[in-house]
Amino acid sequence: MEMPAFYLNLEIMTTDTAPSKSVLAKPVGSIEVRDALVLHIARASYRNATFGGEYFLLDPLETAAYKPTSKLKEGWDVGVIFCGWFGTRLRTRGIALKYQIEGSQILHGWNGSVVSNIATDRPYVPKQIQTKPINTTLVSSGTTNDMQ
Repeated sequence: MEMPAFYLNLEIMTTDTAPSKSVLAKPVGSIEVRDALVLHIARASYRNATFGGEYFLLDPLETAAYKPTSKLKEGWDVGVIFCGWFGTRLRTRGIALKYQIEGSQILHGWNGSVVSNIATDRPYVPKQIQTKPINTTLVSSGTTNDMQ
């Protein structure tokens, strides 16, 4: 499946544009789709954000090819979905949403709203590294030759 236009229009995810994790993030945006393949989740998580009862635009080819980097909890699976993370996207595919299988379902021909972004109410601002100012005061060794 090709990436949809709304997803392609998002900025690429970097440490400057989105946090790596957020327990406070929730679905905050939606778009209308017609005749779409969607994943309706009972419970799900992405980058420590947890939520449920939402519809997501599913990429069936990437989902079938996806191999998790860590072992999933029993009764959970992964769906690759087209959804922003703090208004950003991955470069090559949708995000890998972990979801509880029980109570979730894949729906064909969906007409309605799907989640388009997961974020917090506040925009993401990267943490700034605090640095100490450099001391530029010259230190004299006490001999008169140093100043000549």
